[in-house]
Amino acid sequence: MKMFKARGLTTTAALLVAAAVAMPALAQKTITVRQQDFGNGINTVTNLLVQSEGLAEKHGVDLKVLPPIFNAAGIANVVMQGQADIGFGGATAIISLIQQKRPVKIVAVIGQTFEAEIGLTNAALATLAKKGITPESPFKQRLEGLKGLRFASPASGSSTDQVIRYAFKQFGIDPNRDVVMQPLPDLASIIGATRQGAVDGLMGTHGSGPLQIDTDKSGRIFIEFQKEDKGLEVAPQHVLFATEDYMKNNGEAIRRYLTAHLEAKNIVRKGMTQAQRDKLKEKFFRDMALPTFNSLLDSVVYITKGPMTPTQAQLDVLVAINNVTAETPIKLTYDQLFDKRFAEAVEKR
Repeated sequence: MKMFKARGLTTTAALLVAAAVAMPALAQKTITVRQQDFGNGINTVTNLLVQSEGLAEKHGVDLKVLPPIFNAAGIANVVMQGQADIGFGGATAIISLIQQKRPVKIVAVIGQTFEAEIGLTNAALATLAKKGITPESPFKQRLEGLKGLRFASPASGSSTDQVIRYAFKQFGIDPNRDVVMQPLPDLASIIGATRQGAVDGLMGTHGSGPLQIDTDKSGRIFIEFQKEDKGLEVAPQHVLFATEDYMKNNGEAIRRYLTAHLEAKNIVRKGMTQAQRDKLKEKFFRDMALPTFNSLLDSVVYITKGPMTPTQAQLDVLVAINNVTAETPIKLTYDQLFDKRFAEAVEKR
């Protein structure tokens, strides 16, 4: 049989080479990645898009999302024990582990600007209004109005708990004496206690409790610390982290996993289509009222638009947050906390 050549190759060989070059990620050997996170919060929209849009599978990752742990320290411990490969959560727990000389590092920043907020119930707002304090009052006056109030708060040891304590101390409020912080195990418990009037308000990130009670009119956002503290504008809210051993032996898994997250971030930057929004709601927020879902989603997308590669400014603010609440202040170098190789390589592609 006569064979034809194309640029030095037979037609058959040329076709095989072209097929190999065009082979999609799905044709590669799939890599399993076990992810530990704190649950389906709407302010983790890129994490949820990775799942609802099938982006992990698209990039050759069989993503196993483990049952949630509503605590940064708990997430970190699961990763350190080898029960999960990558942790998705707050950065403060990683600082604690590094202080203990544990081999773990942050590999990417997923959410930038740490929103630390306080929402009050309508009853608490009415009580403060009689004292001349409203959500429109000067910041310092609103802070003074919080003294003596009881709040549903995230679990002790969570990043949100630590950042709110940091913010209080930054502005002269003792979180152990001036207010009562009642830690609860998950977001549903925090919102439930607030709506039932068991507390005067709640503490959390913007897209979690504060905005939810503001949207459903059961209360109002009263304090937004990130608007008063420039450091919180660059502080990582959500990060991805792994042990040094996992990074050493599973570089391709991390690269594929971060590529999926970068695609999710690009979806947000471009603007989610209605089909993407509908799919996200159906998968994770089926029981949430549509106006609430739309309001929450529109208000949190901006925190996902920063780069995945960690910055020196983020290190500085994380150390500051740690040192305000720590018994012994610490110093950390960039390379002690971050390993930027994977995020930097993925973002440069």
